Amino acid sequence: MKKLLIILLIIPFLMTGCWNYSELNTVAIVTGFSVDYKNDEYEVSMLIANSKKNESSSKEGESQTTVYSGTGKTLSDAIKEIERKSPKSIYIGHLSVVVISEDVAKKGILEMSDLLLRSAESRKKFYFLQARDTSAKDILSLVMPLESFPSHGIAALLKTTSEAQAITTTVPYSYFITDVLKPGVNPVLPTVEIIGNADEGRKSSSLETTKIKTYLKVSDLAIFKDDKFINYAENDDSQMINILNGNTNSLLTTIDNDNLSIGFNLTALKSDTKLIDPANIKIKVTGKADIREINNKINLEESKTVDEIQNILNKNLKGRLKDTLDTVQHQYKTDVFGYGNMIYKKYPKLWKQLENNWDDTYFPKINVSIETDIKIVSTGSLKQTIKEVK
Repeated sequence: MKKLLIILLIIPFLMTGCWNYSELNTVAIVTGFSVDYKNDEYEVSMLIANSKKNESSSKEGESQTTVYSGTGKTLSDAIKEIERKSPKSIYIGHLSVVVISEDVAKKGILEMSDLLLRSAESRKKFYFLQARDTSAKDILSLVMPLESFPSHGIAALLKTTSEAQAITTTVPYSYFITDVLKPGVNPVLPTVEIIGNADEGRKSSSLETTKIKTYLKVSDLAIFKDDKFINYAENDDSQMINILNGNTNSLLTTIDNDNLSIGFNLTALKSDTKLIDPANIKIKVTGKADIREINNKINLEESKTVDEIQNILNKNLKGRLKDTLDTVQHQYKTDVFGYGNMIYKKYPKLWKQLENNWDDTYFPKINVSIETDIKIVSTGSLKQTIKEVK
């Protein structure tokens, strides 16, 4: 009887739709959103899925997306202008990416964050990124091979690159805002640049060739202080920041030591950070390594040789991590690692004395010791290099 009662109670909810449901043919589904800032106004652009038309009116080769843009003193004003242009109601519940320009990032993210956070339709799980050396609109408008929607292509590019090369990381919008508001930590953002001619890249005809001349490339991390962009981390610094923050578990790297050149694939990377006291941090980075390539005469059947290579690898990685820490502490002076947040949690009274000058005064002085423990688990199917065999 109870089961029957439960079923009877559930059926009405299953038979009714969502309270704000709209017919699909009356909705403009936004998959990408960009924000630029020029001439003291915001320019908002929306990448909208081009819904299928009836057979008699559709055109062969018609683009599956279209971009609408609007300008205004606020994001709301810019979006109102787009709504006056669009024949359908704007719906942002399926956003994949939001791209901002460098000018917007320098001005401050919090000035534009309120709208996306307040929107009931937005899931806040879309990827957030910054355009480098181009407008955010150009990034959003670039057609991409292998993907029907540029926004999905950008999201896939960030995901695959972060998993394979550690150069970047995927940052959901809600995570970024959380880092901005959290005491003692500053955020980073992935960046994307256009290689080639942006005007040509917006044309669907650019895909009608086997050689793609214009494409998107993941660039270095954007470093922030509070909600404002201050600098780009160099390629190696981007990788090391991601490792120290535990935002990647793999890295392809090559080490040149004297006459020795070896390529490694590092996997299962983990970073364990401990606050010893308010002045000392201890970090241990662990992981596994596969030898991918050796351009020297080496016999890998000898365990002593493998141990020597492993020591070289750990020494190299430790040096790179320390160099990046030094750069972030003394050049950028912005705590992207969250050491201040660790002090805030463990020593809340002390944090009240440090917080106003943490990034510029105290963060550069904190002592960070690093230990690396990368184990070589595979030397490949060959025990000797080709040169050694020859």
